[in-house]
Amino acid sequence: MIIRETDRETAVLRLDHGKANALDLELCAAFREALEAAEHDDTRALLITGAAASGGGDRSRGSTLPPEQADARSGIFSAGVDLKRLTTEGASYVRPFLGALSDMLARLLAFPKPMVAAINGHAIAGGMVIAAAADCRIMARGNGRLGVPELAVGVPFPPTALHLLRIALSAADWSRFVLCGALVDSEEAERIGFLHGTEESERLEERCLREAQRLGAIHPTAFSLTKRQLRSDAMARLETDRERWDLEIEAAWTRSDTLAAIQAYVERTLGR
Repeated sequence: MIIRETDRETAVLRLDHGKANALDLELCAAFREALEAAEHDDTRALLITGAAASGGGDRSRGSTLPPEQADARSGIFSAGVDLKRLTTEGASYVRPFLGALSDMLARLLAFPKPMVAAINGHAIAGGMVIAAAADCRIMARGNGRLGVPELAVGVPFPPTALHLLRIALSAADWSRFVLCGALVDSEEAERIGFLHGTEESERLEERCLREAQRLGAIHPTAFSLTKRQLRSDAMARLETDRERWDLEIEAAWTRSDTLAAIQAYVERTLGR
């Protein structure tokens, strides 16, 4: 699920879970554990990317990515939550999944080292939220898209996801993406400042590794202390926000009409 590599002093985590790196209970738990390990090892920076498509399995069937887009790519960063699994396994699965998702995103929010996202394809819903956690985001040029269509699916955002999107998006773009469900290409995402650059697919990882090494060369205490200050408001609010909203959000995700809306979205959008 998570391929861990080391390139000099940079830890590389590759999401490798089915065809679309759809987020489910197991992937969220494995990702959180990998982040914890990277936080405490002797590497100086972290690079997150998606593994190249292998064509094995069909775990993309319940993601937020339409099948015609899932097939036309050399890689997918992450196409979001495994929606099919939500509908087939129901509330008893949704409850622990939401906890695992929020815990993983909270670990990304608090990660103290330099973090670079090499966005090698579509970053949809939870995929865009993961990318938003990075200190530097560079995307492959081509047919990849970014967006957070949670409201179109019929589910509210967990507070951790909203905090990460606030970090990476301007206030003017919060409504455009979160409430209105904008879906943009890499050129537009760079224009509005969500991306720090774009690169040809074959050179993406090399460029991102250079950026991770550059940031990793900064004194670690200076970097982590500055990063913690920049994110301190979000981290301070997160515990209170989760206490305030998590149970209500869980109730919304597990309602029978919500699960029916997710199923309708899957059938309407993915044709399954």
